Amino acid sequence: MVVSELNKGQYQVVSVIILKENIRKVQWGITECQHGFEILVEAFLHAQDGNIQPQLITLVEIRNMMRKESLSDGLEFPSFSSMELSRIITPIIYSQTSYLVYVIQIPLIQSTSYHLYKIQHFAVKLQDKVFVYIESAKDFIFVDALRQRYGKMNYPELEACLTPNEITFVCKETPPILTYTPQKDCEATLIYPSTTSPQGIV
Repeated sequence: MVVSELNKGQYQVVSVIILKENIRKVQWGITECQHGFEILVEAFLHAQDGNIQPQLITLVEIRNMMRKESLSDGLEFPSFSSMELSRIITPIIYSQTSYLVYVIQIPLIQSTSYHLYKIQHFAVKLQDKVFVYIESAKDFIFVDALRQRYGKMNYPELEACLTPNEITFVCKETPPILTYTPQKDCEATLIYPSTTSPQGIV
């Protein structure tokens, strides 16, 4: 009788332990589901601000995936730091049936970099009390390192560019890029390195 009661007590203790363990697992599952739901909500909210949710994908993983892809000649993936890269990447998130679709837009850049200059206008004196002032159609001119190719843009076009840092702009190739021809364009001629003064440029 004593043995039977002892076995019954042990069985009840084991049952309580198993029950508590199962309750703990259920609570852990609920917590994980809540955490997963919070991550999805945060992903949607951060995507609205242009930020990537690190629990879903990291910038290191994005960089590793980019390195495996092959691109056309003259194009390359941005080689900025992770912080700078995060400023030019645009995440788009939407749900499709039972899937969460995560689209990451990464701009491809040309291997050629351009220097940006502000076009500043000055009045030029032609004769006594007569000055000439020529207004440019654009606010900025950008040229390559050799100053063989150039283009022009205005403030709205510059503001539309992505800015990975304070001195770098990543812009769509909307403004036409031209090849320098001597004396054909005033601003391009003035900025072109020369040992002689340009003729016919005011």
